[in-house]
Amino acid sequence: YTTNSGNKIYLTPLIGLGIHENPFKNPERNYNIDLGIPHDETYSITWHIPAGYKVEEQPKSAKMSFGENAIAFDYIIETTSEMIKVNMRSKLRKPYIEVENYADLQKFYGEMAAKAAEQIVLTKI
Repeated sequence: YTTNSGNKIYLTPLIGLGIHENPFKNPERNYNIDLGIPHDETYSITWHIPAGYKVEEQPKSAKMSFGENAIAFDYIIETTSEMIKVNMRSKLRKPYIEVENYADLQKFYGEMAAKAAEQIVLTKI
């Protein structure tokens, strides 16, 4: 979850949770997409900031949706001087996606994966 470099700690809070990479890598698709059954996943993680460190950089909170709320993704981050709290929610309401929407779905999953991979940077005070 963390990498140390000099006086900085790089934290990837969602590593191992949720989406890690875009599963839709092919540039084209010929068939409709079936994402399985509807689901609602929530991950809530609290990290305690080590003594002598402060948050230098953090991802921005984001709310994204695909289609007419067929898929929703929320990434909420809150920080204080002592802790970092990250909430990630992925909700699949309509698992059947028509092939005509493949490019948009591919872009959406890419944006979700990129957001989940963003790091928090802590700097020694």
